[in-house]
Amino acid sequence: NTIFHDNGIWLPFNNTISQFCFRNNIPSIISTHGMLEPWSMDNKKIKKKIAWFFYQRENLISAKVIHATSEMEAKNILKLNLGVPVAIIPNGVNMPNKDELKKNYNIESIGLKNDGRKIMLFTGRIHPKKGLLNLLKAWLYSSDYLKNWRLVIVGFPEGDYIKELISFSKKNNLDNSVDFLGPLIGKDLINIYRNSDIFVLPTYSENFGLVVAEALSYGLPTLTTQGTPWSILEIENAGWWCKPTIEDLVKNLKTISNLNGIDYLEMSENAFKISKNYNWNDISLSFFDLYQWILGFEKKPAFVIN
Repeated sequence: NTIFHDNGIWLPFNNTISQFCFRNNIPSIISTHGMLEPWSMDNKKIKKKIAWFFYQRENLISAKVIHATSEMEAKNILKLNLGVPVAIIPNGVNMPNKDELKKNYNIESIGLKNDGRKIMLFTGRIHPKKGLLNLLKAWLYSSDYLKNWRLVIVGFPEGDYIKELISFSKKNNLDNSVDFLGPLIGKDLINIYRNSDIFVLPTYSENFGLVVAEALSYGLPTLTTQGTPWSILEIENAGWWCKPTIEDLVKNLKTISNLNGIDYLEMSENAFKISKNYNWNDISLSFFDLYQWILGFEKKPAFVIN
């Protein structure tokens, strides 16, 4: 028995896979990874409308199941009236082991001076969608009460957006409190997580936000936006879930700057507890159940909706 599980849409390669599965009667699952979210659909809108008309809608309709990583993403997919079941399975992370959580990491080995200031961390793609210019503006307007903080931006730059961010930082004298580190992997990435205090994802739109789950696994209370499905952060007192605006970011940065040690520790513990829901070992079992149902060996899982 064969199932084809494709990740992503829009590319000619994705279209080829869908057409192959349809012609050969092979059941397929498509993980859209946020590519059907309203913000994403509006990005390069004309090209996507053409692709939607000629092949993308039909490819999705021919799938056995569409995979969404959150209820928010699933609702947006259902609004498209494709008539295809949607499986809600979150992304998973590999939880840090005990050694990674106990070991002391020297932050200077990744190019940051250890000056005693607290660190607010962003990791991810350096892309306009991520709202980083909004964050820098909010950081500038909050500079009076962020004197004991620094913002560290880690990730792969896409296009000229990084130049715009660096230019804004220099023009507004943020060089002393904002660091651009570029991409980090492996032990270097663990290093920055372990030396950070708060995680921030100021994005306009995110179907899941894997970096949030990753940050939570290191016990980092997280500030993110309502463009993500992470309302649980406020429900479980593990962070802040605000509008993707400069004003709301400023308000929450001020709250973070006034956080006392006891409250911070409680939020950190809550963050780590939440992250256990996204352990990849458990998430993988949900995919196995989904495959078994598609092949006719098991009943429809509760996380599949129509």
